[in-house]
Amino acid sequence: MSRLAPLFVTCVLLLGSTSAFAQLDPALTQAPQFSSSDFEDQEPVAARSGDEADLTWRWDNGPRWMSGRSFNGAETFFESVARGRYFRGSTIGPDGDVSIEIVLSSSETTLAQVFRADQSWTSVGVGTFPGAVYDISDPDNPRRLNVVISEDDREQDANMVWDPNTDEGGGREYLWVMASDYDGTGTTYENVDNIAIEADDLDILYVWEGRLEPGRSFLETDPASLSILLAEIRDFSAQSGTGEVTLSWNYDAPPEADGLVIYQGTDSPAAETVAILDPSETSYTIEILDPTAQFYFRAEAIDGEGQAIDMSVEILSSPISALNMTLIGTLNPASRYGDIWGYVDPTTGREYALLCARDDGLFVIDVTDSQPVQVGFIPDGRDSKDIKTYGQYAYLVNEFAPIQIVDLADPTDPQLVGELDVQPGIEGGGSHNILVEGDYLYVVGGRSPGGLRIYSLADPTAPTFLGGIAGTDGETYYHDVDIVGDVLYAAAIYDQGVDILDISDKANPTVTSNFQYAAVYQGAHNICATEDGNYIFVGDEIGSEPYTRGFDVRDPDDVEQVSLISVTPGQPVHNCYVKDDMLYIAHYTDGVRVFDVTNPAEPVAAAFYDTYLTEDIGFRGNWTTYPYLPSGKILASDMQSGLFVLQLDSNPVDTEDAAPSSSFALGVSYPNPTTGATNVPFSLRETAHVRLTVYDILGREVAVLADGPMEAGEHTVLFDGSNLSNGAYFTRLDIAGASQTRPLTLLR
Repeated sequence: MSRLAPLFVTCVLLLGSTSAFAQLDPALTQAPQFSSSDFEDQEPVAARSGDEADLTWRWDNGPRWMSGRSFNGAETFFESVARGRYFRGSTIGPDGDVSIEIVLSSSETTLAQVFRADQSWTSVGVGTFPGAVYDISDPDNPRRLNVVISEDDREQDANMVWDPNTDEGGGREYLWVMASDYDGTGTTYENVDNIAIEADDLDILYVWEGRLEPGRSFLETDPASLSILLAEIRDFSAQSGTGEVTLSWNYDAPPEADGLVIYQGTDSPAAETVAILDPSETSYTIEILDPTAQFYFRAEAIDGEGQAIDMSVEILSSPISALNMTLIGTLNPASRYGDIWGYVDPTTGREYALLCARDDGLFVIDVTDSQPVQVGFIPDGRDSKDIKTYGQYAYLVNEFAPIQIVDLADPTDPQLVGELDVQPGIEGGGSHNILVEGDYLYVVGGRSPGGLRIYSLADPTAPTFLGGIAGTDGETYYHDVDIVGDVLYAAAIYDQGVDILDISDKANPTVTSNFQYAAVYQGAHNICATEDGNYIFVGDEIGSEPYTRGFDVRDPDDVEQVSLISVTPGQPVHNCYVKDDMLYIAHYTDGVRVFDVTNPAEPVAAAFYDTYLTEDIGFRGNWTTYPYLPSGKILASDMQSGLFVLQLDSNPVDTEDAAPSSSFALGVSYPNPTTGATNVPFSLRETAHVRLTVYDILGREVAVLADGPMEAGEHTVLFDGSNLSNGAYFTRLDIAGASQTRPLTLLR
């Protein structure tokens, strides 16, 4: 591996075929001609080994107008860039890794072979890449590299030019960076001359699934560059404690390394030097007085002249990892995880976690006692992803294969009793997600068609297909659903909002309306309804504003957004569930997040537990939080660390104390969320001594807005929170021993 010249890392990890419907019932809508594996759920690829350098990135000449589509196996730049050796039989091994610079420019052109993704990756001739790519392992002598581009006319017209759009998949305009020197023709590559037919056995260094950033224009700054850099200070991570952060890493220091500099900062790149360590050190603990603050951290190795020779990735962390939640136990039986569900043995009353290990199968874990114990296992190894139960049966979902039906009559000896092929005739056909409601199984996603399929569970071991639909246009991909009575809400993840369906006739589900929300690109991923069915919460996973939104759905023809929840700006959310007016969000790297939604228009942060302590923002960490066990135990699956069994403590802030509404009332701040200043309204029936304050999520007073006598009437006080960290806060009005509290979100 080559050593790097001095660099400042600007790494901000913000966080066809015939329809299966037609085969089951020719009268149903024909399927859309795409595969979900073209999106976020590709076949798994090999993971990076621990002795290889990490990958980080730098964007030069802002604003940054490109990002990328996260896909399985990618490591950096919004998880859109992966090492090429895991793809299409690349001839490049670990020793071939180099740092590269991708220059994007209208004044420079690279000729490149073009492969059509929608034509089985066949060659269609020579096209152009607007710019050039260089090996910068020797910064003084950059080496220009060959590239390959892919196109696909299913999202935008193929034009033989690399020009990603703002769709979640970027128009499927992918870039392959080759290890060979640029030959000026776009036709000759290492090991393959005059490429034609198919894209295999190439010298692929990196694969980038680029996406134009929503709200930006292509070549907005011209030129600009994206550098993919080898970070030899490996496995750089942060573990939170009470008032401190412990950084750790691995580094095989070369002889010229004279010191290891630890940087900290509230902005990226971290620029404040907090320590200079011996290069042999592998950890460092930093005391932080503000437990709600977030800091960027990075490390650089320097030589005797103070010049940087190696680096780490940059991460974002805070010094507190839990609030109002207690960890009961953990279990990590595999290496890569998906969904989790709960099961209670009706005979013994013992409680179990059903944990999907995506490369292995289904683990049955007894969580009745303090220490979780694995008691059963069903092998799969085909990307076990989702799990739900019906009576004593569990349904194990796979994106690329039939659903496995498991009998849990004896949880210590689970039995595979059947399979459900939800896409007969579709090679590699499976499903992405399922819901069991009443005596029916609802299947969504997977490969073509990707819509909704409904099955009767009259015989749980052999579900019977009743009917299905692929959205209003016949091409809508449903990622997740929830049901209230005969109304089904479907998350149409790829910028199509939420469909509302009438499912009273299970053989003929019908889309009755659709609603969307304000975002440059909508990525509605999952849906959970309040117990009265009047409100739903929609988690946005891949959109331009990936947050959780609350909607009033009492009038399906006039759905109104009433709330927005953001924990860390830019951090996407995953699955959510509601129980007893508490909203449980699996928030990827933000861990388990719990909000009191007694008033869905005013969610109040109640508790959290960070299951993923070693990264900041991205598609890692908490996949699902399951809150329905009778004991009150909460199950969480972390994509890297497995099972967490948790207990919810008390709500840290009451949303409303015993203040008589006739005496005074604290209103909702506006705007809320706010980027800094907000108006705090309240009313008094009579003159009183008023104390109006602002608290953080830990209950600490951060501002006093009023403290003294005030006359009866309507009042508004301006609060400027521009000096505070992003996150959840509360305004509190105290009068004569009574109080009211309202949530406030700072979002910048």
